[in-house]
Amino acid sequence: MKLSHTIVFATLFAIAVSSVLGTEPEAERLLDEQLSSLGNPSVKNTVRLLRRLNKFFLLDHEESLVPPRPTTEQTQTGYIWFNRNYMEEVYYNSVPRPTEIGAELRLFATPGEYEPATFAVWPLTDLAGATVSVSDLRGGGGTLIPSSQIEVRMTRQLARGLERFTYMVGPEALTLLEKGVDIPKGRTTQFWLTLHVPDAQAAGEYHGTVLFKSFNRPASEIPLRVVVLPFHLLEDSNTAFGWWYEGKIAATREREMLDLHAHGCNTFTLPSPTIRSLSATQADIDFTAWEQYRTLCAKIGMKGVRQTGVGFITAYLVTHGIKELGVGFDAPFVTAMRACKQWLDERPDFPVVFSIFDEPREAILNAWNRTYDQSMAYIKLCRQVPGVRLTVNPVSDASGSKDYTPFVDAVDILSTHAWKGSTKLMARTLKAGRPLWIYNNGTSRLSFGFGVWRTGAVGEWQYIYPSGTGTDDAFSPIPLHGHENEGEPNTGIYPIYLFPERIVTTPRFEWVREGTDDYRYLYTLRETLKKGGCPIATVAAEKLFQEIRAIVPEYPAMGLITGTEAGGSGDPSQLLSYYENFRWRLALLTLQAQDEIAKRTPTDSQWERFKNYPFGKLSSATIK
Repeated sequence: MKLSHTIVFATLFAIAVSSVLGTEPEAERLLDEQLSSLGNPSVKNTVRLLRRLNKFFLLDHEESLVPPRPTTEQTQTGYIWFNRNYMEEVYYNSVPRPTEIGAELRLFATPGEYEPATFAVWPLTDLAGATVSVSDLRGGGGTLIPSSQIEVRMTRQLARGLERFTYMVGPEALTLLEKGVDIPKGRTTQFWLTLHVPDAQAAGEYHGTVLFKSFNRPASEIPLRVVVLPFHLLEDSNTAFGWWYEGKIAATREREMLDLHAHGCNTFTLPSPTIRSLSATQADIDFTAWEQYRTLCAKIGMKGVRQTGVGFITAYLVTHGIKELGVGFDAPFVTAMRACKQWLDERPDFPVVFSIFDEPREAILNAWNRTYDQSMAYIKLCRQVPGVRLTVNPVSDASGSKDYTPFVDAVDILSTHAWKGSTKLMARTLKAGRPLWIYNNGTSRLSFGFGVWRTGAVGEWQYIYPSGTGTDDAFSPIPLHGHENEGEPNTGIYPIYLFPERIVTTPRFEWVREGTDDYRYLYTLRETLKKGGCPIATVAAEKLFQEIRAIVPEYPAMGLITGTEAGGSGDPSQLLSYYENFRWRLALLTLQAQDEIAKRTPTDSQWERFKNYPFGKLSSATIK
């Protein structure tokens, strides 16, 4: 009885302390708006109950900048707009730096490329029905980029999970700005513009205007400058930038794959085919789903090698009474693999690599794990089918006392984390001349771009891209079904949010696209240099490559968590000052190399034409 009284008292005391300390009002209002917008009213009641039970904590975002003192003109306008790098998160209580106020929006891109620019509004009073529109972008000689090529979204602030039971309101969802929005005084609001440069767009400088207005305050015209470069980015068909993706619902599959491809991904995990019947000598396998994906990949242009598993064969045999890797297992397993290989041989345009289960380990095995010896047994079985391509993804060089580095010589592609724990695996893979894939390094620009290049890898895979029709409650901070992972969040963990009729992306998924473009800028320069005849650009490029290697982390897996909570978090601020600097210099060197190869004179030099644009400048603080 005394113990029970103690627990009750402790709970009431915790609730009282939480109520006294509280959370800042704006964060509370945003959480309430988030919960009130859901189609399921019980979510709001559940969150209220969880907070009383100390199972839902809402932390404040602490703004480090001192708010500027508004001028008389700014006070009369009722807000201050400012330009902040899209790699920096803008929170509901963020305030502008003096250098960001009134700064021109500018970006550079190649034909066919997507490129973002963002600005934010710090309201000094309530703003009613705020809207953002963009004019056509006009260049020299009557050239034009129509405004329809620029998508306008608002960054929605949501309570998103940081860790179990813990949330913070922050910039989480990029929702289409289809109508005016009311912005209360003091709630900083970010707007996200994404330009898709037409494939045949003429190179040059383009100018336009972003118009921000509300019903009750004067409008502001924000200058937008775009520079289109005179080359297309090349894509390495041997790279694999992909996500674990199920795509089980045919009705939404194409839109999801289009979204993946538009965000720089050229591959995905291929769902398993269906076994109708299987014996030691005969396999009847339904490859209808694979054929559908093959058709979609050809339509969309996803050319990377797909990754699939072998577990579907094991599952079939086990459910039919055959012990895994036991008597009578080997022959039908090999027969099924042979059927898969035959189907793929007849479709050489659809390359697939088979993964030997997931994350081999020696202890605490999940249903999807196998030990080293079991994994090697599967590899030996698969090798009975000549030409089948295999991959395995050990977490690190060893598990317990078991050395995992022999995996390198047993498979065609080795996949692992880019951290110190995989140093030997990575080095041995590169020395053997085999493709190296990195996985679960984080949903960040670094992990999908310069980080991949820095490790010598040719691929990055991340867990997980959701699929399906979604629900109107996609923004629920807590899972709507299941309680097996108490305290786990529903927000802040995926690259997108699925609704019945649309996909809502996140800032970090936009960073992923920027990372894959960074890699393409690197690849385009390297391929240009391979043509020869550009000695000056070649020397300058090697110096730049050395500089990038010195600055980009050797193991860009910052904050990596592995296992069932797989996923990393590359800190975007670490390289914030260098991303645009490196990319712009890569672009200029590509132009310089092209000039040398074509033997252009200074009067028709593309490098001379673009070299003086103010992109990629580093501050003196950064250089130090």
